[in-house]
Amino acid sequence: MKVLVVLVFAFFTGCNAELYAHKPKSKLDLMNEAFWDYVSQTILTSWVAFSDFRQTEFGVVVSDYLREGAEVADIYATRVWEQVPSHTKDNIDSLLTELANHVEEKGIAVKEKLLEPLVEEAAPVADKVASRLLQCAEELSDMASPHIENLRENLEPLAQGVQRKLTDLYNRLSKAAKSTTT
Repeated sequence: MKVLVVLVFAFFTGCNAELYAHKPKSKLDLMNEAFWDYVSQTILTSWVAFSDFRQTEFGVVVSDYLREGAEVADIYATRVWEQVPSHTKDNIDSLLTELANHVEEKGIAVKEKLLEPLVEEAAPVADKVASRLLQCAEELSDMASPHIENLRENLEPLAQGVQRKLTDLYNRLSKAAKSTTT
């Protein structure tokens, strides 16, 4: 709990952990970021336009036609699948299972190859961030300890006064309750 208070205090006092100060970005990286920002903005704009279109009367009609077409296609596919011989269905199922297993194996291998360099590159940055956060937390703790002690000293008499008043109130209420029950 103390660590949480220290981290929150560090956050609000402006403890900067210099997360991205390790190297400047090249022009290629800047262009890459600008391109992907443009792509994301374009996608967002198209989704907004598409949702606006779907809410129009014509959009609702088109959606209904597409939905009906999909239902008809599903019925047709089901009827065709029922006419396929059972040994062909078994062959298709075994091929699909093998394909799924192969894709899963290759996907895991590709994922591992892609993640290893990222983990190696991120580890030093994470260590720097962790050490900087610990340093900031220690500085914050040193800075806040006199204020915390002062606050305790000021609040202790107030807490004792509130406790005394609550005890008095409880005693009066219990006496009043006993006198009304007898």
